[in-house]
Amino acid sequence: MINKEEYFENAIPGIFIALRGNDLGTCKIEYANPSLIKLFGRDLKGECIISPNYWVKPEMRSVYFDTLEREGKVDGIEAELRRADGSIFWGKLYSRYISIQNTEWLQGTIIDISKEKSEEQMLLLFEAGIEHDWKNYLTGIRAYSQILENGENLSVGQKDFVRKIIGAVDNLSKGMEEKLEFSKAYSGRLPLKKENHNLYKIVFESAAIFWNLAEKEGKRITIDGIELKGFELQSREADASFDYNLFGKVLNNLISNALKYANEIDINIAREKDGYTITVGDNGEGMGAEDLAGIFTLGYRSNNRKQGSTGIGLPYSKLVIETHGGRIWGESEIGKGTKFHITLP
Repeated sequence: MINKEEYFENAIPGIFIALRGNDLGTCKIEYANPSLIKLFGRDLKGECIISPNYWVKPEMRSVYFDTLEREGKVDGIEAELRRADGSIFWGKLYSRYISIQNTEWLQGTIIDISKEKSEEQMLLLFEAGIEHDWKNYLTGIRAYSQILENGENLSVGQKDFVRKIIGAVDNLSKGMEEKLEFSKAYSGRLPLKKENHNLYKIVFESAAIFWNLAEKEGKRITIDGIELKGFELQSREADASFDYNLFGKVLNNLISNALKYANEIDINIAREKDGYTITVGDNGEGMGAEDLAGIFTLGYRSNNRKQGSTGIGLPYSKLVIETHGGRIWGESEIGKGTKFHITLP
């Protein structure tokens, strides 16, 4: 009935075709290609891929089943599946309804991603080790260095060296934390907890973090052109759905970067048709087109990167904003400052 040579016989992924019936849970496989037979360790013809005995976790079977029923297709659900001998592998499943010779069929593709999942687990263990061990070691180095700094037997020069050690520890700690955060975001493992918040509140709180530093250095931070001291938060409202912690990190990164290069920073919130645009602008030295095009790319080294910068903040920010369904980009001109824009649905 089905031309195996024409449909999927030589495909590398495992592929099955089942006649579409009224009851999806009992549909029988009419054809399983050689790759699928090898993957499961037996020919699945006459069986139902949606049967519970194939699925290690029943909840993932429900996700597959419900998605197919609701949307008519499944695009890349990952699940643990069971072979004929009882062994388990990770599969990535794609399914959709197709028409062959005026008959409706359910066509499914299963890709073995066990190796990728194993590497992902190793990465998680590695990251967990870094997070735990490195933090403990760095905390210890910093604590003992502070004891030395406060001691009475050190000369001025020696205390200066100790302060440099503390500064280096802080930079290393910040860099490691940023890299771990980026690794999680890049691999899609950064948990996103979106809730409704007032954008003005998080903008004000982020600006306030740098307020003392800005005043100490004779710099200004304003929101919609208004000094923080005179800004009335209670009268401003811009409700949006976002992860408060992650979005705060993006704002902190942009404001911190601006303070390195500029004396005046203004954060503006504008209501748009489909959401908001948040702009962090400064009157700094600006940057050229080459830097502007590369700063959101991991590994790119800007011509004017300041000491202590890991170069990971903007690529990380891009991942966070895009995970929110938004967009981030920059505008700049040498000698005329820089503006970073964020759209948030």
